[in-house]
Amino acid sequence: MRHFSSLLSLAVLCCACSQPVMQELHETVTIDGDHGKLVGDIDRPEIAGTKAPVTIFYHGLTGFRSEEHINAVCDSIYAKGIAVIRFDFNGHGDSEGKFSDMTLDNEVVDAKAVYDYVASLPWVDTDR
Repeated sequence: MRHFSSLLSLAVLCCACSQPVMQELHETVTIDGDHGKLVGDIDRPEIAGTKAPVTIFYHGLTGFRSEEHINAVCDSIYAKGIAVIRFDFNGHGDSEGKFSDMTLDNEVVDAKAVYDYVASLPWVDTDR
C-alpha cells in the first residue's frame, strides 16, 4: 500500500508540474478615445523579467467587452500565456459617448488609441 501511495503522489506531482502556473494580473484602465474615455480590462500573466505578447480584442457593433463569448475567447488566449486587453468602443458598455454618435471613423480612432496605449506599456513585447 505504501508503494501505491508513493506512486499516486508522484503522478499527482507530475500532473501539477506539467501545467504552467501563472499569476494573473488584472487591471481596469481608461484610455482617451475619440468621444471621451474608453474603459478596458487587461489580463496578463505575471512573467518575471520578460515581456509578454498581447492580443487586443475589438468587439462588434452593439457589443461590449465583457460579453460571455468574448470572455471565453480571452480566457483561451490567456491560458496560452498571452496577455489580453478588451475594451468598450465609444458609446458601448462602460465607455463614454453616445451610441448614436458612434461611427466607423471614430471607432478606427478609438482602436488606434488602444493600440498606441498597449504598445507603450513597458511589459508588452511589441515584436510578438
